[in-house]
Amino acid sequence: MLDQIRQPVQEHLDRFNALMRETMACDNTYINAITGHILAQPGKQMRPLLVLLAAGASGGVAPRTHVGAALVEMMHIASLVHDDVVDEAFLRRGQLSVNALWRSRVAVLYGDFLMSRAFSLTASHEAHDMGDEIIRALGELCKGELVQQEHLGKMDMTEEVYFNIIRSKTASLLAACGRIGALSAGAPAEVVQRMGQFGECIGMAFQVKDDMLDYDPAVDTGKPACADLRERKITLPLLALLARSGAIQRKTIIRQVADIRNVERNVERIRQQVLTSGAMEDARRTMEEFEQKAFEALGNCPSSPYTKPLHAYARYILEREK
Repeated sequence: MLDQIRQPVQEHLDRFNALMRETMACDNTYINAITGHILAQPGKQMRPLLVLLAAGASGGVAPRTHVGAALVEMMHIASLVHDDVVDEAFLRRGQLSVNALWRSRVAVLYGDFLMSRAFSLTASHEAHDMGDEIIRALGELCKGELVQQEHLGKMDMTEEVYFNIIRSKTASLLAACGRIGALSAGAPAEVVQRMGQFGECIGMAFQVKDDMLDYDPAVDTGKPACADLRERKITLPLLALLARSGAIQRKTIIRQVADIRNVERNVERIRQQVLTSGAMEDARRTMEEFEQKAFEALGNCPSSPYTKPLHAYARYILEREK
């Protein structure tokens, strides 16, 4: 399915990758070793793919679009490198993370290095409008992570707070992808806004799906099972379980989460309750609602060879198993 989504922009994906490798290259072999490790496991590149598809649907992919796609992906990689330090995670996409191989101090500095290269790219191509979008998204991402840290392990988390967190830490960057794609194509403000709305709704669905996968024993995400739960992150499946629970059961779950770092079996206890209570189905319905809102955002966009791939992109978010 992903190959079909990429097909209309495959040539542009190749150009984006070439530009990104060129921008990340350095005259220092130590830094290049870290870059080589990262580029050897590129992932699905969903964010630059959205930039390219949004540009195609908004007037056409241009050389500026490649710059926007590289900007987004480099910022995303930098944020992942920093996240692994914050989360003390030693695996990324099933491979050893940068902080596992080169220590946390080096990982932080390398993430900063990538950000500086990304901003140099926007300056050299006079892509200040796209740079402004990514700066706003980066600010939102950091805010979302900080608010999540504030609520870590606290059972006063509400769905409203949860949605605000994922809107900032995940959806903001995908919203920027949609807007950057449209901006790079020279689209009018209304189209830029619609592509941003599409990206935001897809980002919300994406994070809900991620939070569901954390509880699913049948999938291999490349991270330890129930990684978020072990860190006492209160995500939508757990919120749905609490909403379905009576007062006594709710108190028991809250105690189990509070003591989860000391009592390993609490992880499996809570996971089984999430899987058997209907909480996962509640989360899936919410995810599908965000997908529908994404389709509505595309509703008034003119039909093009990129319309179906954008719809397929949204469906892929819901159907993926990693």
